[in-house]
Amino acid sequence: MVRTVATYRDRLLVVLQVCIEIQAKKGVIRVKDVAERLDITERVTRDYLNDLETLGFLKYEGAGAYRVIKESVHEIARALEKDTLLTLSMDELIPKSTLDVAEEFGITKKVSRILQKLGVHVSKAKEIRELLLTTSPKELNVSDIIKGEKIIQDKESCKPLYLHNVSIGGEASDYLLSNYVISDLFPLSISYIAACAVYSSYEWDMLSKSQIFLRPRIEQYAEKEPYQENELFYELSTEYPELLIFGRKIASRLLKELQRYNACIDLLNNTDAWILFTKGSLIPHGFILAKECRRLARIHDKISNSFRTLLNIASKKDALIVGVTSSPRDMRFFNILEDKLKLRGATVNDYIFLKAILKDGDFTSPMLVERERGKDIENYYEFYLNAKGEIIKFEFITNKDPIEVQRKILSTALPLITPSPFKKKKTEYNLSVIFEAKLRCDTFINVIKRHVEVALRHACVKFIEQIKDYARGRL
Repeated sequence: MVRTVATYRDRLLVVLQVCIEIQAKKGVIRVKDVAERLDITERVTRDYLNDLETLGFLKYEGAGAYRVIKESVHEIARALEKDTLLTLSMDELIPKSTLDVAEEFGITKKVSRILQKLGVHVSKAKEIRELLLTTSPKELNVSDIIKGEKIIQDKESCKPLYLHNVSIGGEASDYLLSNYVISDLFPLSISYIAACAVYSSYEWDMLSKSQIFLRPRIEQYAEKEPYQENELFYELSTEYPELLIFGRKIASRLLKELQRYNACIDLLNNTDAWILFTKGSLIPHGFILAKECRRLARIHDKISNSFRTLLNIASKKDALIVGVTSSPRDMRFFNILEDKLKLRGATVNDYIFLKAILKDGDFTSPMLVERERGKDIENYYEFYLNAKGEIIKFEFITNKDPIEVQRKILSTALPLITPSPFKKKKTEYNLSVIFEAKLRCDTFINVIKRHVEVALRHACVKFIEQIKDYARGRL
């Protein structure tokens, strides 16, 4: 019998891990196999498997057999791949689609009971929402962190801006790390990195003109040493070869961030955009790097310099830089309110907490963040918005009144909220300028990848011919 929330969470996580392993080996998950592996009764095993099914991890196939829902596991895998240092607990692993599916199929109460076992406070979501809508930060003694008259506000508190005579920027960046074996002899890892900033000028609610800024700028590198620090290409060296793949992932992320900020700088320097929405956290990642990772440290320094340059340009042009993150996994908002609202139980991420509390159009008041990603940042704020059921986080830095700045961000962002054009993410909502930048970024990566692979094949053919010619000459 489960005695505590922590015990239940830990056991459920272990059961999920075992299910993934069993399906990988046998192709299907059976109650008997899980019970034997964990040395528990089949009855208890069924309870765990039923809970995992309700939460959206497993699908019951009949005759005591289950399968892992790949999309749910892929969601976890993508989070871990993008953030190599991330560790997730059971409550953080809950697929973001769980509550959506619960509402769609009318099983919200059943899901709520399971989430209560995890200590996730969604059973009193309506009561918590009403309380936060009518409670000021001062009343909860959090006015030094949360700014505004109320903790959260409804959609009537901010009206969308009519897009007329408005210039807006959107940015997205990404990377693709691919591994090759050339001629069955030589292993090669290539990271394809791209960033795209899109400028859109609206006149009478119509797009009058646009500009695209792509990074990196591909140039001719004939007869140049490809591993020079100031060139386009990088390679890592380390005294610990087993860390090389891990280092390449971090390097790819760092180089992506460098291209990201440079693309944003290009847009601000060449347009009159007064606001720029950039995909992802506004603040560059702060990795703890070993002293042997000098190359990574140099890239990180470049990122910090580019970020400061971007902020200086934005300040001179009175432009606003806003980081936009969908499905955020932070716990900052929940942690601030946990003791104040006496939410005893498991710590949950802000996405799950706010997904249950915020209705469409609701948003949290600006929250001051004194430290983010290992850095002390002054006048740095963030807030959340429920956009068509999708929880989106906005981050910004300002010396002005954060409440007024938030109102400007929301009034501009609301008319740009649109469903994802990507085939696998049709239910995801975000800003249209970010989606457009992401589409062009992905296209750019694929173009680079295609050209590089063609060049590799050509080089391999030529290399093999040279070996054959050499062999003939020796014979």
